[in-house]
Amino acid sequence: MSNSYKKTPICGITKAESEKKDKRFANRNLRREAKETINTALESDTFDALIVPIMREVSCRWSFAKDGKQFFDPMKHPKEMRK
Repeated sequence: MSNSYKKTPICGITKAESEKKDKRFANRNLRREAKETINTALESDTFDALIVPIMREVSCRWSFAKDGKQFFDPMKHPKEMRK
């Protein structure tokens, strides 16, 4: 892997390495909300109006650690092209 380089000059904007913790937290919240919704439907036997929440209802991606990605000049920053 001595010649392992990125093909696209793009990187994250903030100092956070990844959004892994944020994504884990969001998925845990989603699973918890879905379980609660299903359990209340099982207790009351009302499956006609069962609406399971989606990710956007449970978490806000604007509050994640990274603010997205941006392109950079690979000639000015050659170290950023390494994996």
